[in-house]
Amino acid sequence: MQFIKETESLMHRAGVHWNPKQKIFVADIHRELVLKEEEVSKEEDIKVFCELVMFLRSHLEYGVSTAWHESKLNRYVYLMNKKQLEDKFSPLIINTLDRYYKETDILKLYKSLGADDPNIIDLVGTTAAGKTTFCKQLVDDLSKKLLELTISMGNSTVIQTDILVLKKTKRKLIMSIRAKEEILTDMILVALKGDEKRLDDLKRFKKSCGENINLQLDEDTVNDVLDLFDRDDLLDIFREFVFKVKANIKAIETNSPEFDYFKCAREMAQQPELGIELDEVIKMEFLGDLNADLGNVYGYRYTFTLPTDETGLQDAENFIIKTIAKKEFLNRKEDYESYPELKNMVSTRIIFKSAIFVLPPDDGASKIINFGNGVVLRDSQGHKTTEQYTIASDFSVKSKIMLIPVSTGGVLIDDEKRDLLQKIAISEPKNTVFIITKIDKTDEYSKFMDEEKDEQRFLKSLKVKIKDTHKNMLESWNTKKKEIIAGSIDSEYELNDKQAFNFFIETFNSAFLTSIKGKNKLAYKIQCDVSPDGSILDKDNVKINKISSWYGIVAGLIENKKGTIYKNIDRSYVKRISSDFLDVAQSDLVSKAESIINFYINNEKWEERVTEALSWYDSDFRIWRPEGEAWYFGSFRNEKIISNISGVFKDPISVLLNIVNRYTIKDKEFNAVNYLLVENLASQLRKYYQCDDENFFRETSRQIITECLETSLKISYKAYDRNLYKQSWYTNLKPVMEDNLQTERYITGKAPSWLKDRQRWYGYVNTETGQRLAMYCNLLSTLKANLQSNFELAFFTVLTDELRKLDSKIL
Repeated sequence: MQFIKETESLMHRAGVHWNPKQKIFVADIHRELVLKEEEVSKEEDIKVFCELVMFLRSHLEYGVSTAWHESKLNRYVYLMNKKQLEDKFSPLIINTLDRYYKETDILKLYKSLGADDPNIIDLVGTTAAGKTTFCKQLVDDLSKKLLELTISMGNSTVIQTDILVLKKTKRKLIMSIRAKEEILTDMILVALKGDEKRLDDLKRFKKSCGENINLQLDEDTVNDVLDLFDRDDLLDIFREFVFKVKANIKAIETNSPEFDYFKCAREMAQQPELGIELDEVIKMEFLGDLNADLGNVYGYRYTFTLPTDETGLQDAENFIIKTIAKKEFLNRKEDYESYPELKNMVSTRIIFKSAIFVLPPDDGASKIINFGNGVVLRDSQGHKTTEQYTIASDFSVKSKIMLIPVSTGGVLIDDEKRDLLQKIAISEPKNTVFIITKIDKTDEYSKFMDEEKDEQRFLKSLKVKIKDTHKNMLESWNTKKKEIIAGSIDSEYELNDKQAFNFFIETFNSAFLTSIKGKNKLAYKIQCDVSPDGSILDKDNVKINKISSWYGIVAGLIENKKGTIYKNIDRSYVKRISSDFLDVAQSDLVSKAESIINFYINNEKWEERVTEALSWYDSDFRIWRPEGEAWYFGSFRNEKIISNISGVFKDPISVLLNIVNRYTIKDKEFNAVNYLLVENLASQLRKYYQCDDENFFRETSRQIITECLETSLKISYKAYDRNLYKQSWYTNLKPVMEDNLQTERYITGKAPSWLKDRQRWYGYVNTETGQRLAMYCNLLSTLKANLQSNFELAFFTVLTDELRKLDSKIL
């Protein structure tokens, strides 16, 4: 289509191009934001579309970009602001946004693969808890071999992995590719860190990276970048890239104590000439075509068809090795004579952020589990250091399996893992199953089962362990210092852990014990009879029943989901009896939710929280790199809740939910969320729908309220602050420190004097963890104001949307 030069110039600035094959105008920020030819009746239409694209480019909260498009919050932010957008843009342009937000990106993908309504289960656990091993048991033998390549030497998953198990499917591996600017930023940082005089050899250059104390990078970042160029011909390409980066940095004043390498690298990454070498290597090593079009590569997904039988296994292994597991695989298979094709293979791991395996089920599993609509197992990565455990869990997934490795000592679960498990159980939805894994690692197993095969004595000894673990949990609970809420004398609510702890005990008392690796596929169900005070009087009150097949654990979780989550409603089971169902959203539900959150806002010790976060700059905070990474990629970039035992990067939403879910009505033992929100919504729904099963209303309401609370809190927490990662660490940190210019938006804390007085910055704060800690402090500092500004509208928006979804299933 032809336009006047002014319009063509505007299209160029906005990043909008005409696709003659599909007859659409496509926005470069994301290929699914399009304007169709038949929608353009006049030149003004394309101009307004360009204005929309430029608006979205500067408003990252809407998530229309290759960097943010996978966030589940985007659509709600759009709905919250739709009225203002309608005042700003024509109905034609609003229609393009409606089309873009119609479904979440991941659900569209699942549908395209044949899983119209998949059962999604979040696997939660620390490193080496056995999450991937658990997944391997559900897929066929060929798929087991492929999944084995995703486990590192340290028994940890090498990339964030979703596994879609589908009855009728061809094996596929779908890789999510990072945005080009993100990959380039890592490459630029490594180029800045290394010594260009040692570029004759990649190993010498890598060694020089460790000697540069002025720029501290995660070792994995350095390895992943250099692995991409680990061949003589590619080293020449990398050398050219490094020289360009060094020439750019020479024009910049780097001696200032406020100089920020990370901000500098992000700005450099916007320069087209610095992306030439990356493009060349991606075409050559990943796509295998030097003339390939990269327009649909960066920021999108790439699908690789996996073999249907053993004959194609080697090609599939090579692809997985080259993309996500190269170094780990070579550590296990170092014999290059057996694998000559690996000798000159480079790793493209740096370009990927996550993977989805689409695999057929194991025959035995298919007899017990229905894989017709697909079962998605989300292998959430756990992190472990010498000082703490960290677990990331996708808060939007309502079905969870928590895997906790058995203790080899005198109790069933180590104290720190038990505390972490308890924290998550209290703050997350209740459709949860606990599995104590690796029970064949206990002393009792080796004592009674290895040679004697005496299962009864083995189980008897486990009963003692369970009883002792239960006793320790109760004692820890009873001796726990009671939390006092300041100013709560005249308050409407009070903090009462009893119900939350009872739920945890109840869930623990119906946990599973398993060992599923190798031939020892043991599976037992714990059932405990407890006294009124919650204690187990005797080991005989513990029953351990062997399960005929451990597949039943997953089958049970899926079965429990049916009929309770509104997505699976049977229309003959529930009928609508009134047409005014949206009046529910106009009831006092929103005000009651806001009152609970306001109670938290008024009683949280904000200054202490911010001061605590700032105090970590006084230690060598670089040891917290795994936790900082988990928070950044999990909580800030995605919708996961990060839970940890102690230390920094305590996810504020995890903390908030943990507390709010323990509130009770003052002088009563009614849980506030259940009584004021869940029961209230259930009562409202009874006016509009008819169902003989009273539990339907309660369970449906619980799911809706959980979704509304968590989503609205996440939106308030960070959706409007996505630009933080582009700012320098000091820009993010300055308004958080006391004695700086104060605004109502920031809660300030007492910062270490050296930080406030601009001392010792150079070479110390310029670390990835230092950058992320500054972002974390900023978001924590603004959380109170963000909750006050955004929570009410966000809760109302999510509630209205959920009620529409419910009604569409019933009609």
